[in-house]
Amino acid sequence: MVASAWRVSIAWRCKRPCTIALTANDKWTYLIGDLDPDTQVDEIVAAARSFAASENGIVPWRERPASFRKGVIARVPPLDHKELQ
Repeated sequence: MVASAWRVSIAWRCKRPCTIALTANDKWTYLIGDLDPDTQVDEIVAAARSFAASENGIVPWRERPASFRKGVIARVPPLDHKELQ
């Protein structure tokens, strides 16, 4: 698994100061907020591993860590996503 992490500053006052984005080519992107990096690092890593192991970025609900289930801000489709007819 290849992963990158970096800290970015927010230009406005945010109610979710620790938010992560899980993204990869041809996968759905997740934004997950309300995280505490001091106490939830294991859940953050577990969420990233589950995402990386998934075929399309969609991790089944029951396989998500608790913070992933509760903190999803958005799920964004891949750029080439085609809506099912």
